[in-house]
Amino acid sequence: LIGLQPGELPFGSSWFWIKQGFTLFFVLECILRICLTSLREHFRGSDWRWNLFDTLMVMIGLTDSCMSFLVAGGADTASLTIMRLLRLTRLPRLVRIFRLKGMKELSLMAKGLIGGLITLGWAVVLLFFCFYVFAIFATTSFSNGTGNPSIDSDELFGSVLEALFTAFRCFTDDCVAADGKP
Repeated sequence: LIGLQPGELPFGSSWFWIKQGFTLFFVLECILRICLTSLREHFRGSDWRWNLFDTLMVMIGLTDSCMSFLVAGGADTASLTIMRLLRLTRLPRLVRIFRLKGMKELSLMAKGLIGGLITLGWAVVLLFFCFYVFAIFATTSFSNGTGNPSIDSDELFGSVLEALFTAFRCFTDDCVAADGKP
């Protein structure tokens, strides 16, 4: 609900009670799962890490709910935002969905997305090295002056870092001097 709520939840608002309902649902789910499997199986079975993680998230949600009720008398609850953000760590649970047979296509799409991001990362590294080589070339070529007073006064190529920044600016269509001349 963090992504949908319109800001801080005042006590008694509909969003407040929806959040409490979700918290109650997750508490009951956790209790039911512990009752269906023994306590030992729940925390020492094959999925003990996920179960411990779920229990920790439910505890954080319960603590947040209790604190919301305790400070409902008008105190500022903005300090509890950190606890609400900690509950976002519950999102990795969705990874377990990919183990289902009906989600094979979704799993393939997620793997393709991750593979594409890795390729994109290497493309950024390659682009950086191209900029770096250009910056070294420009610094050695233009460090004594270009003969153009607007470029020389801005010191666009005075150091490798300045030349790297200038190359990046020119690549992203902002290749102008301080006086506005291209």
